[in-house]
Amino acid sequence: MYKQGDVKLKSGVLKVETTDLISVVVISFNSEKFIEDTLKSIAQQTYPLIELIITDDASKDETLTVAEEWLKSNSQRFVNSIILSSNENQGIPNNLNRGIRNANGKYVKHIAADDMLAPTCLEMSYNFCEKNNYSIFFSNVLWFYDSWETGEKRILKWEKDFFEKSINEKKNQLCCQNILYSPTAFYKKELIEEMGYFDEGYKYMEDYPMWVKILESGYDIAGDNIISVFYRRHQEALSDFECSRQIVNKQFYKDEKRFFYNKRLPVLLENGNRKNILYTKINYFFYDLIIFSGNRKNVFSKVLIKIRDAILNHIK
Repeated sequence: MYKQGDVKLKSGVLKVETTDLISVVVISFNSEKFIEDTLKSIAQQTYPLIELIITDDASKDETLTVAEEWLKSNSQRFVNSIILSSNENQGIPNNLNRGIRNANGKYVKHIAADDMLAPTCLEMSYNFCEKNNYSIFFSNVLWFYDSWETGEKRILKWEKDFFEKSINEKKNQLCCQNILYSPTAFYKKELIEEMGYFDEGYKYMEDYPMWVKILESGYDIAGDNIISVFYRRHQEALSDFECSRQIVNKQFYKDEKRFFYNKRLPVLLENGNRKNILYTKINYFFYDLIIFSGNRKNVFSKVLIKIRDAILNHIK
């Protein structure tokens, strides 16, 4: 059994300061093609004391087999390693929460099982939080398509002055638009525990509600202009929602719309941000029309999108 100051190893117990341990939670679902890249990037971190937790949401492919085989040869790199799995698909927040609840580290870094960590991701994130006394930290993303060696690449940066604003200003801006890159999030486990873990009511949108809740609770969010994560876009990630044929991801849209009316809209009304409200409602109106008309890429949907874009551009 884990005790404060101890971290279990298969070969015994290694004495470490628990504040020095970072738990990396890999959230997977049908990730057999890419999870080994993810695991290699974690093993290659410059930060020494890492706990690896792989939590799988009922994958139908060989994700767990690939992970198990990789750990047979690489588990010695980690202070502790564990694989968790579910018998049925329960959604991203549930899968992530399962990993966090089993984490022993002071800090948690979650990553999808198709993305990769930059080599100094954990070291830079940890040092920034410890030096500046922050409980949660964000950074920039290097986006790439499919293959790291041959795919298109692009750096995604957050708005330059966002992290210089007050907690309330950040909350208000975040309620207008989620500008934080979730794959870069690095946070104290105790912060997520205090927030009651990620909201499992939003099955396909784990990040946005949490970041707003943290700011509402009076905790500040920090960021630095470094690249910490390599974010992979690929066809397999889109196929679950038939995005090659569908226009609107109906499951994500349902969560997004509910969060808008439950949380974002009251803040926008309080701040008199009627332009953002109008913009969002018009966008939702056309999404609803597209879904009602079959949610397929055809001439009619293309016309609807052109009309929507013309209206939204006028509002801007």
